[in-house]
Amino acid sequence: MPQNLEESKSDENKGGAPTKYKKEYASQAYKLCLLGFTDKDLAFYFGVDEQTITNWKKQKPGFFGSVMAGKQIADATIAESFFKRAKGYDYDEITYEKVDSKQNLEITTDGQIKAEDTFKKKIVTKHLPPDAGAAMNWLKNRQKELWRDKQVIELDFDALTEQQLDTIIERLKKSGS
Repeated sequence: MPQNLEESKSDENKGGAPTKYKKEYASQAYKLCLLGFTDKDLAFYFGVDEQTITNWKKQKPGFFGSVMAGKQIADATIAESFFKRAKGYDYDEITYEKVDSKQNLEITTDGQIKAEDTFKKKIVTKHLPPDAGAAMNWLKNRQKELWRDKQVIELDFDALTEQQLDTIIERLKKSGS
């Protein structure tokens, strides 16, 4: 957890009903958010309702900062992975091949011939091609106006003639809309 997000003395309960909040919740929340926890998941984990998590975020700056930092890092990590998948990437695949055991013969002290298995490390660079679905998803979210499935067509009815409006109305009646 980032150093500057530790709870301070000013975060202590100032009266009213005793809080279920504990100082160590900030670092726990940070780690849980790195795992993808939502506020609802945090509430379940800490045994409180979701509104209590919201209250803690408002009242405990260290808790709020930990939750936000954990979520931002998790989201950025996933976004980076998704981006790599959308554009394709190279990676190294490591395998081990068994080498002919006749090359590693050893004579033991009692005169027995012992063959040990030997393996050779093999590194092959492979290419994972771009994923069209991931790329389209990225574009639909980053450039909605250009890539979304639903196209919005704006029509200025004031600029249409009576005959054009009548034609539109007749077509709509025929299509059942």
